[in-house]
Amino acid sequence: MSRKVVAFLVALLLCVASVFAWNHFKSAYENNEMSKTSAVLDKMELSGIPKFELMNLSGEKVSSDVLKGKLSFINFWASWCDPCVREFPSMLSLVKHFKGELILVAISNDENEEDMKSFIRAFDASIPGVYILWDPKREVTEKFGTYKLPETFMVGPDLKLIRKIVGIEKWYTPSSIEYIEDMIQSYK
Repeated sequence: MSRKVVAFLVALLLCVASVFAWNHFKSAYENNEMSKTSAVLDKMELSGIPKFELMNLSGEKVSSDVLKGKLSFINFWASWCDPCVREFPSMLSLVKHFKGELILVAISNDENEEDMKSFIRAFDASIPGVYILWDPKREVTEKFGTYKLPETFMVGPDLKLIRKIVGIEKWYTPSSIEYIEDMIQSYK
């Protein structure tokens, strides 16, 4: 066998071995992250969501206490996230429809405050029950086990997790309205 053929076979073998190793380590990492996220979700269902306090657009501190006693959505988003941009108007319409019976805490993962503010200026987010908060260091985001955007947590008046939704959702639909109405009634 010529040196070129041997070199080619060695290179091919190394490529195959590195793909196998990468897939093995990637799978182990994802399984570890999934089990951590699962543990966080289990805790939120049993004991409630993690307490948090973040700044709103006016620089005032807002805590997780604003959610007490109301059905709520906690939505993690960023201005650079295209699915977040497409989802946000529908979410605002749903909250507006319920006239204060449904709370939205929208937590921005933007690093730059002006990016977040520009995003919000593009929408009419001055709806009662809508809180826009900023988590530039992603501390609260990590407490919730959020690694992909958008993610939304549906939380009961008792601050316990009802449901987690990963990815874009069309919120303002007849079936969503009916579901939220049923959830609100179940807590009365």
